Amino acid sequence: MTTIYCEQIERTYANSGMHAEQTLTYTLTHELRPHDHVPFDEGSDIPEYHMSVKSSKASLMSGNRCESQTKEGIIAEFIAKSASICFAYVIADFSKAYVMNGDEFTDFLMAFSGLTRESSKNGGKAKVRLKAESKAMLEWLEGHI
Repeated sequence: MTTIYCEQIERTYANSGMHAEQTLTYTLTHELRPHDHVPFDEGSDIPEYHMSVKSSKASLMSGNRCESQTKEGIIAEFIAKSASICFAYVIADFSKAYVMNGDEFTDFLMAFSGLTRESSKNGGKAKVRLKAESKAMLEWLEGHI
């Protein structure tokens, strides 16, 4: 695992996940890009780095894209099918990102995510969502650098 200190940019998205992605993208590319809407198995949030970007309370992928309905199965499916080869977690104040390979990200997800469901109007299938950022999460990330 490595860390990247993020450049602070003017916030253009109310959604923290979108701002986290835009902040890290700007830090790495010096381009202010809009949030992407590319499916996880077709492309990466930051394509030049083959990097997926996540933040506090992020969903791993839509439940409708999951064959598995267990936490372990969904995580394994995400890693196996992902177009990304590295995965970044941007902390809540947007100052730092932790970049992980698939094994490290799997360990992180097993420790700090839970199984939830899509709304009934969206099919009600199981999906994995990161927990809210906590002191324990940040300590875990720092301990795995």
